Amino acid sequence: MISNSKSKLRNALHLEKHINNYFLIIIMLELYQFEECPYCQKVRSMLSELELDFICRNVSRNREERTMVKLISGQEGVPVLVDSANKKVVVDSAKIIEYLQTR
Repeated sequence: MISNSKSKLRNALHLEKHINNYFLIIIMLELYQFEECPYCQKVRSMLSELELDFICRNVSRNREERTMVKLISGQEGVPVLVDSANKKVVVDSAKIIEYLQTR
C-alpha cells in the first residue's frame, strides 16, 4: 500500500513538472536585442525591475543580418519584445516599457 502511494505521488509530481514546464513556455517573453544597444539596456532593466522572466535573443549589430527580427517584426531595429501568451510583438524601447508596465 505504501509503495503504491509513493508511485502515485511520483506520477503526480512528474505530471505537475510537465504542466509547469508547459505553462512556463506559454508565458515566456522573448527580447531580441544586442548587449551594447542603450535602448535594449533600458528594456532589460525594466524587465529586471518588474521581476519578469524572459529569454534574451542576441542578434547581430549588423541590421542586414537580423533575419529573424525582420520576420517577426517587419523591421530590423531592436529591441523587439515577443509576448507569446498575448500574441503580441512590440517594437521600440519606449513602447515596450509602456507595454510591460501595463501588462
